[in-house]
Parts: sequence; C-alpha cells; structure tokens
Amino acid sequence: SKNNKAVYPKLLSGGKKEILEENLVRVFYFTFPLSISAFVFAKPGLFALNPIYEIAVPVVLILIPAMILKIFTNIFSQSLSGIETVDIKEQSTFKEYIKSKLFFLPTLTIIQYSVYISSLIIVLYFTVSTSLEIELVMYWAIIAAITELPITIFLYKMVRKEFSLKINVIPIIKYLISAIVSFIPVYLLMEKYLEYNNRIIEFLPDLFQYMVLGFLLYLGITFVIDSKTKKLVKSIIKELR
Repeated sequence: SKNNKAVYPKLLSGGKKEILEENLVRVFYFTFPLSISAFVFAKPGLFALNPIYEIAVPVVLILIPAMILKIFTNIFSQSLSGIETVDIKEQSTFKEYIKSKLFFLPTLTIIQYSVYISSLIIVLYFTVSTSLEIELVMYWAIIAAITELPITIFLYKMVRKEFSLKINVIPIIKYLISAIVSFIPVYLLMEKYLEYNNRIIEFLPDLFQYMVLGFLLYLGITFVIDSKTKKLVKSIIKELR
C-alpha cells in the first residue's frame, strides 16, 4: 500500500518507466507469498476465528484472486495518475481536467462499482430466497472477482501503452517458485500435525509457528537466489545495527 501511494509523486518527478517496473517486481515479491499463504492457511485461519467459519474456505479462495486484481488495479491507476500533468499547470482549464486521466480514472471506478453493485443486487434478488447464506457469500465473492478483472486488464493495456513496459520476468518467476516451495511443505506438515483445538489460546501458537516457518523459508530462499532480496535484507540489518 505504501509503495502504491509513493508511486504517484515519484512518477511526477520523472523516471516513470523504471520506477513502475521496479515497483511491480516488488509487488510480486510480496503478493506471491501472501496469496499462497492465504490459500494454505485459509482453513485454520477461519477455524481460529470460529470453527463454524470453516465452510467459508471456498469464499476465501475466490476472494484471493479478487484482491490480487485489486492490488494491480490500484497500482495501474496510481501510475497513470502520476504521469498526468494537468494538475501542475497553472493555466489548466476545466475542459482539460475533464479530458485528463484525473477525471477519467475516478469515472472508470464509479462505472465499475455501479456494475458491481447492480450485478450483486440482481443476483441476490433471484437467489436470496432459495440459497443458503454461504452460497450468497460465494455469489458476492464471484461477482467481486469478475467485475474487477475487466478494469484491471483495461488499465494494464493503458499502462503498457503509456510506459512501454519491459518487465524482467526472471525475478518474478523466482518469487513464484520460492513461494510454492516454501508453503507447500508447510501445508503438508499442517495437514499431518496441526490439531484443530477448540481452545484458541492453544491453537493459535501452533498455527503461528507454521506461518512463521513458511515466511522464513520464503525469505531464506529468495535471499539465496535473488540479489535484490539479499541487498534489501542486508540494508535492513545494517539499519537495525
């Protein structure tokens, strides 16, 4: 979130292509482990909130891609806003503002939310009397994901046109593989050893150690195979010292 907000002023100051490319790679670094861990810990996480929430695991699995799409939608929107110069001109007219991305992007968001709310109302109207509560929540999650996808794709095409992106996919592939390698073994260990104890005070510490293990494995693997991660970790340690 902080990275996204920081993109706007940095793009205004120049170096737009390099800043966006670097920011996107960083987002992938954090998005992959968070997304895969959400899949892995969906069931025990919901159980920790309340054992009856376990049935909502499919809802979480649908919301994860919806949230990923939302992250990239925000990045693309911030990036496009960051290269708009109409707001820094002293003599900008109202007509120029109307034609600018500062007007177009919020309008696009309003249209998206209008479609989302309308679709949700229509679906709920025809299903609320015949569906279980968990099914209604599923419909909501599906609609949220479906209505987010078009705007993400549309903004991505706009960004490619404006920035001529050439993203280095090698580190992104490294992050994806590292996340899978880190959290799949944790999932298998949980399936075998994690006891779903109704006493949360006992269950949470057990769950937390698996979460810590997964993220430490990811950090360790990326530290070894990725120079940017190694540089970041070393700089953090240096600052702490």
